[in-house]
Amino acid sequence: HHCKGHGKHKGKGFGKCKGMMMENSDWWLGKPKVLFFFLRQMHASGSLSEESLASMLLHLLPVFTSQLVEKPDFFEYRLYSKPEAMNDLLELFQAYARTVPALNNLVPSLTNAATAPASDWNSTATPAILNVLLRTQELPFAEKAACIRQLAALALPILEKHFKKWDAAWPAWPDMPSEHAGVFCDGCELPLSGPRYICETIENFDLCAKCYLQKSTVCDGQCAEHSFTCKPLDFYSCMMAKGWCKGKGKGKSCGKRKGWWNDEEQEEEEEECQVDE
Repeated sequence: HHCKGHGKHKGKGFGKCKGMMMENSDWWLGKPKVLFFFLRQMHASGSLSEESLASMLLHLLPVFTSQLVEKPDFFEYRLYSKPEAMNDLLELFQAYARTVPALNNLVPSLTNAATAPASDWNSTATPAILNVLLRTQELPFAEKAACIRQLAALALPILEKHFKKWDAAWPAWPDMPSEHAGVFCDGCELPLSGPRYICETIENFDLCAKCYLQKSTVCDGQCAEHSFTCKPLDFYSCMMAKGWCKGKGKGKSCGKRKGWWNDEEQEEEEEECQVDE
């Protein structure tokens, strides 16, 4: 019963969500709350692994970079409002930069940001994190995929900690199927489970997480330069499942938010954040 009455959504949350997913919005998937939701659902279904997480981080790397460049003020507002998560992020990026030779010279700036007071994060943390993202994005695909896989291995324990806190404070959502019904990976030719990567150039061409991380060589490299859209789980099948589309609740567990599925409402929330400052 998660479509009607979830917080103040009263049913419009997933209506907007479905429309945005039909538009293949990777920008929407890259929103922190949306991404965390899907990672949590993947964890619950058993499909979240180092490989699947790495594939999503690799796919969304340009989105993360663009969001940080285009909306630094909103990112910095979040730094102040969630210091524990920000400290975890800085520690993660420090560990990541130490494991990647091409990023070693960025460790001092990350260390400086981690030890600086929160009031200085806008001049320390934001540029330090952005430099890591930009430097990683510049790497050749195969090297970049290997580096992101190291980042995923470091990030999994941190995510596990936040999943436990979230589970204790928020009711569980119905499971989403990790296997995409009737879809096979065109790389390994196995039933596709976990994140599904849909080629925007070749019709009816899909890759699983493992093959996406090797897209520069899989299928003789025919899709090496192609863009893909990511579907983390078989979202449409779950919308037809019992418990997702009906319900009469009018709870207010989401506080004052009008619905984080809606991009327009998210913009309103960002404006409110700026006013609060």
